[in-house]
Amino acid sequence: AAVIAGCYAFEDAIYLATQQALLLQQHCQPGALLAVLADRPTLDQCLPEYTLAAVHFNSHHVLSGTVADVQAWQATLEQQGITTERLPVHYGFHSAAIDPARATILATQRERALQPSNCAYHSSLLASECMDGPQSEAHFWAAIRQPIHFQARYQQLADHQTRFIDLSPTATLTTFCKYNTPAGQPLPCYPVLNPWAPKHNGIQAIKQHHTARGAA
Repeated sequence: AAVIAGCYAFEDAIYLATQQALLLQQHCQPGALLAVLADRPTLDQCLPEYTLAAVHFNSHHVLSGTVADVQAWQATLEQQGITTERLPVHYGFHSAAIDPARATILATQRERALQPSNCAYHSSLLASECMDGPQSEAHFWAAIRQPIHFQARYQQLADHQTRFIDLSPTATLTTFCKYNTPAGQPLPCYPVLNPWAPKHNGIQAIKQHHTARGAA
């Protein structure tokens, strides 16, 4: 998103992402993320304490922490019949488990110039769209350290004629949009990759939409 908005050159973004991964390996102990199909009251009832990494929709949350903590949470939840799944991630993003890498990651981000955005910039960290983009490198640290409030951001965008392009490898964003719309009519979302519908051409669907708009 920062590259598309003009905040970073593509090469700079690749460098920063690569360095971030290396620094997490160097400074952090292994961690884990746990997807949980349960609402917040159920989580609060089953677990005396936990670290919330993401809120995707009412019955889908992600917990984060050390491997030991996540294993304990998973065991407790599954004993209560709650569906969980360990995500294929090796560090405790969005939790204190990655704090040892904070200083070096911020220092590395300052090696590349951050430019003002050339379009509206949206983030689950921001209460509304930001026309100037992130104000400092600290925004990108917060993006991996603070919880992801996708549900709240989606509901704000639902007041506008927003259309999404889903770049996830399994059409994850499309699913989140579906379950965040009570009426069952989510905002238009175009999955570019969809293993459940391999013949679906998301890019072509986007082109057809813009062609139709132009004709109108």
